Amino acid sequence: MAEGLSLDLRNKNYTNIPEELFENETLESLYIREGNQIPAYQLYLLLDKNSSLKFLDGQDVMYMRNGISNLGKIFLRRLQEMFLSKAASEIYNEPSNEQTRISKMIQLAKNTINAGPPLLKEFKDYKLEQLIEQNYDKYVSDALETNLERKSDKTPPVKKARQQKKSTPNILSKLKNELQLTWLLQTHSKENNPNDWSTKVWMCEFEPDKDSSGLTTEIVATCGGDSICFINCETGLVHKKYKQQEEVFYCIAWTVLPCRTFDGVGERKETLLAAAGVLGDIILINTEKLVCYRRIMHHKKPVDALIFHPMKPHWLFSGSEDGTIVLWDIGLPFITDDPSVKKKLTLHSSHSTIRQVAICPHGKIIFGACDDGLYAWNISEIEDKTELKAEYSFRFNSKSKPLDSANCINNNLIAVKRIAEGSILIFRSESEFLKDDAYLVQTLIWRKTKTPFLKFHYNAGSNILSSGDDEGTIWLYELKLEKKGKSKVDYERLVCSHNHTKIFNHVAISNPPNYVAAVSDTNVVALWKSS
Repeated sequence: MAEGLSLDLRNKNYTNIPEELFENETLESLYIREGNQIPAYQLYLLLDKNSSLKFLDGQDVMYMRNGISNLGKIFLRRLQEMFLSKAASEIYNEPSNEQTRISKMIQLAKNTINAGPPLLKEFKDYKLEQLIEQNYDKYVSDALETNLERKSDKTPPVKKARQQKKSTPNILSKLKNELQLTWLLQTHSKENNPNDWSTKVWMCEFEPDKDSSGLTTEIVATCGGDSICFINCETGLVHKKYKQQEEVFYCIAWTVLPCRTFDGVGERKETLLAAAGVLGDIILINTEKLVCYRRIMHHKKPVDALIFHPMKPHWLFSGSEDGTIVLWDIGLPFITDDPSVKKKLTLHSSHSTIRQVAICPHGKIIFGACDDGLYAWNISEIEDKTELKAEYSFRFNSKSKPLDSANCINNNLIAVKRIAEGSILIFRSESEFLKDDAYLVQTLIWRKTKTPFLKFHYNAGSNILSSGDDEGTIWLYELKLEKKGKSKVDYERLVCSHNHTKIFNHVAISNPPNYVAAVSDTNVVALWKSS
């Protein structure tokens, strides 16, 4: 093995270490302090950047490296303390782009953190900047989690007991105590192979109660591979199963429509399920008879998102990887003999994939979560239109991180999640999103992961936002909504310890919240049941 490089730069009248030495991977020994005016911080900087250097002016550098390591530990501890401060919280919650927030946090650290001797100030500032830029998301997530824990523990016991009499019960604590992981099902296996751990199950949604608006039944629909399963969460049995060869189903959506009565007298309602996936076709399934009564062939690329309009249950939106959202009027198939479906409107983004679609409860604004931002369209006046461009878009910051989830909480709040950000962001609009006036009001901690397409779900009946991660954990957030500003948030986690079940692509909660369903990358449907 060749010997490392040895340099003798004594008596050269240097006032700084030459730049090329910082990245010289062969430098093993260096003589430089004699006859030069080298600041002490530069020697530390050299050792921090150059891992190959072993000897400095004939002395082993191990002692100095230990000193750098100790300083790093001090800086880390001080940064963790700083991120818990009110000044830091105001910065990472402000409605500005991420790089601006990082720059402000770096300046706050330089101004407030004192560690190490004064002659190493420049090295301290360099190290603080490096640590914040490399670990910003983690520091924010850790600080948010610590602050939540502190808030729950800081009230004295007597005072806390008095407050609990007046406050509403913590739904999540009740769920945490009562929910039990009851069923782990492989319902989407290829050719019923019990060793199929590769089929991805992408989405789950509880069937709406056709007789009680806002409530659900115990039936959950799941989609993945070439099949859609209707599972009874009370019994753990597959109630019905629909299969479509060569399809890979990505998304589903329920609606409730009026239906003919058996005797022709009175009224009744029936549920309908829309499903789509890799082929780009949308199928409409009569769930009572388990038949596909209509296939919509329009999108040339996969369809990743489906959602029905909250005010017009026969309006269906489909979001595709072709960069468009299409509005379909599926009519009233249960009370007419006309099975036709009409295309009403095409919404255009910037040719970016539509990962998820969300609609405000008032039904006027629709959102598309895309790879390059969150787009918003105003659909309140579309009678004479067939094409529509976005009204505005959320760009977040210059660092493009694709969105993979968006859910409207109410007319004023929307929650979004971006890949690899480690948090769920909640934005507020005073105009109910009719104007481009949204601003960040809340950051919910979540697992930081680069695993994409982990979509979350919002249960309006119990104000619970839920999301699965890639470590077999379900995150449940109870949003105690306030009229303005931040919401009070409690959160709990459900853990699935099954060895084959780590990545949960989607989670759904029934209403009332007696059941939780989660679907995974490994052909597993996990069901929690209230005891």
